[in-house]
Amino acid sequence: MKNSIRSLLLLAGCSCMISCSKDGPIEELEGVYVPLFTNFWKIEKGPAGDGIVLTAVASSIDSSKGTGLLTASHLTASESYNMKGSFHNLNVEMWYLTNAENGADNGPYQGRKYKGRYDTLGVVARIRMANVTNNTDSMVIRLN
Repeated sequence: MKNSIRSLLLLAGCSCMISCSKDGPIEELEGVYVPLFTNFWKIEKGPAGDGIVLTAVASSIDSSKGTGLLTASHLTASESYNMKGSFHNLNVEMWYLTNAENGADNGPYQGRKYKGRYDTLGVVARIRMANVTNNTDSMVIRLN
């Protein structure tokens, strides 16, 4: 009976060590995160406007690396300005297309580039970014 209990405890300990190994497939995905982007985002701070319609480009998403490309339209009462972007896990870059990239006038924000993070800690998701083109402003958009 004593040997049976010892064997059982030894077996349980070994199986725990094997199952708790850090070399499993789940650990390879540690830090990989593909946030929800495709939606309407309300502008809380930054360029004037109603909001941004953000779309993740499905064909560009690599869920094993947490990367992908974004397209966006910044909507105002009478205009729409085109944007592009990219993400790597929670790190986000977005920029207004230049007039040349857009093929037409892209408004007063053309050429501005923002970098920041997808903030998942609040009740409502936000993307907080700083203007890296000229450090004059920042942009905060929240999931509507």
